[in-house]
Amino acid sequence: MINIELEKPVMEHEEGINHLLIQVHIPERKEIMIDIELPEGMYRETNLNGYYEDYNNLIYLYGERDVISLAIELYTENPIDVGEKIIKISCKPSDNQFVEYKIPIKITDSYLDDYEINEQVTNKIKELCSIKTNNNEFTSYKPITYSHRSTVSSLERKYRIDY
Repeated sequence: MINIELEKPVMEHEEGINHLLIQVHIPERKEIMIDIELPEGMYRETNLNGYYEDYNNLIYLYGERDVISLAIELYTENPIDVGEKIIKISCKPSDNQFVEYKIPIKITDSYLDDYEINEQVTNKIKELCSIKTNNNEFTSYKPITYSHRSTVSSLERKYRIDY
């Protein structure tokens, strides 16, 4: 069973930012591969939890806990077409039962000051990131990522979740 939520149901068409929270129930000792297919012009960072991702951006989760929460940061750089877009999330457990989820997201050309934020998603992402950084049992390093952006926009500074 999978629960998927967006931090906000809308996103700016240019320099927009949003977060995706995927909670996966994994049977013990099972592995699940997750693939996230984004609309053209929308990008994502590597998962904020530090779970393994291969060169095809497939995320591998192993049934070490009853429920695994996965946090993904989504963003746009250049203007993309406005309207409703679909984010496709494909899950393939090790027993080969392929499941695909489609999450609608509205792209708008106006800058969003007053919109509905899912505070539960925001708080869960902050919690997940603080657990990752405060775990003294292991030393974890954030994966090296290469960004196409050379500057941080004012909107990104305003809406990015501080980890």
